[in-house]
Amino acid sequence: MRIVKVLILIVVMLLSGCGAWSKEQLMDVSSGKIGCSPSEIQISDHKVNATSETWVAKCEDKVYICSAVQTSSSSGEVSCTLKTH
Repeated sequence: MRIVKVLILIVVMLLSGCGAWSKEQLMDVSSGKIGCSPSEIQISDHKVNATSETWVAKCEDKVYICSAVQTSSSSGEVSCTLKTH
């Protein structure tokens, strides 16, 4: 169910052309990628480009580098990678 919610959020944001995601939206999409509930996640270093966004998500002393990339006019992809150093 969480994956469906994340995918719907991505499609809605891309179709609406609303621009940057709010911190709450970043917490929601990060949650499905890093395995923490949105309320446990802190967001920082949020940057917005024409077709992508990047941010840092922190949960339980672990730091993740996340990105959302527009792959077409109606879809996108979110990924988060554990920072190891």
